[in-house]
Amino acid sequence: MIPNLNPLLLTDVYNLSHQMLKENTDFEVSHIVNRQKGMILFGFDSIAHEVLDYKIYPKDIEDATLHAKDMGMTFPKELWKQAISVCGGQYAKVKDFIKIEALSDGTWCPRNTPFAQISNIKKGFGELITWWEGVLLHAWFPSACATRAFEMRNYLTDNNYRLSKFHSFGFRGHQSMESAYWASRAWSLFLSGTDDFNVTESHLQASSIPALAHKVVQNWKVELDCYLEAVKRASEAGYKAISILIDTYSSKRFIEDYLAIVQDTARRYNIIPIYRPDSGNVLGQVIKMYNKLIAWKHEPGKDFAFIIGDSVNFAQAKECDNELKSQYNINPDILTWGIGAGFYKDLERDTLGWSMKTCFSNGRDTMKCTDVEWKKSIPGKVSLNYTRDGVLMAHTRTNDSCSTTAYHILNDQKPLSFGWIKMYANSPQNTNQKDIIFSDALVTKRTLLCES
Repeated sequence: MIPNLNPLLLTDVYNLSHQMLKENTDFEVSHIVNRQKGMILFGFDSIAHEVLDYKIYPKDIEDATLHAKDMGMTFPKELWKQAISVCGGQYAKVKDFIKIEALSDGTWCPRNTPFAQISNIKKGFGELITWWEGVLLHAWFPSACATRAFEMRNYLTDNNYRLSKFHSFGFRGHQSMESAYWASRAWSLFLSGTDDFNVTESHLQASSIPALAHKVVQNWKVELDCYLEAVKRASEAGYKAISILIDTYSSKRFIEDYLAIVQDTARRYNIIPIYRPDSGNVLGQVIKMYNKLIAWKHEPGKDFAFIIGDSVNFAQAKECDNELKSQYNINPDILTWGIGAGFYKDLERDTLGWSMKTCFSNGRDTMKCTDVEWKKSIPGKVSLNYTRDGVLMAHTRTNDSCSTTAYHILNDQKPLSFGWIKMYANSPQNTNQKDIIFSDALVTKRTLLCES
């Protein structure tokens, strides 16, 4: 686990110099935008509330000053001493200086949506709004995982597959407990099958079944006794299915010598064996077992099924499903995919294109104007609302009294519960909208600023 860190250190070093380098830091506003791809927003609410709850003590300033000196940098300690003074002299509460407006977690955000808008509340503290930019941008990971889980759920529903066809095997493969926390919960927004026991701490509805592991098979002196007793004991315990790992010693021997005996025993105990090859040509082993079981008059889905969890990712699962269907005339729904960290290993911040950009500074609206069209930012404070047909639009905002915005001020709210986020993420939304729509006034403002 990560030890408690000085909140002032949770920033990029170059931020230490910006108070000195800027012309004016009275008031500033920035947007956080997904520039590359539409997404399900997830994790931002929790992480933003953590930032808002930071308290800065005098000892933190002294500590940060020493660390900056070690790096050949000067820490802007007068800025932070002033912040503490404004708050009464004991500590500075970040939520008294920064206002975070954001769409709710669970919202579908079309590409280029300014899903968060951050401004300073007290004059002279504009530099504080980007101090924790890096921390806030860490929410790209849970959002990218939630978006991937959403895509996986859509794949299943579009093909009329059961939602339990994808099962999370991720816990041991995560690179940290933080990744495990966010990935398992993102998965559980849209998918129910999981071996991530920790998600139940958030009262998530999840499901799994008893399963053999190599250590269990190795515990038995006679391999076949293990399989037969596992079927018997699982049935007697009231389970309807059990996963049978076939390759602790030899998958070939299991298929040739044990499969028929295990299947007949399972039928006698009225339990479904879910056969799991775990090494070698696992898809080939599934096909071989399927053909044998069909020849023996067993009914797929009712009498048997399969699960593969050997280094699987979403793309490979789709490819193998297509192979089963197109080349072997096997319904892919007979096969469950156990997916570990391959669920998200190809995801990175640039997948969604998260970026934080200044939109108001030194008393004027501003934006990043560049020759690269997709990197152009959005000028000025904005409001977001939905049209009658559910299209999300961004409008210019001339003052803070706009009452039509879909933003919520996180300073005024408690963190959202997972149950609420899951309900909202699965509610009807216009997920077919690929890009945010800018109002005519906002389009004009962008054009004029880039031409000036």
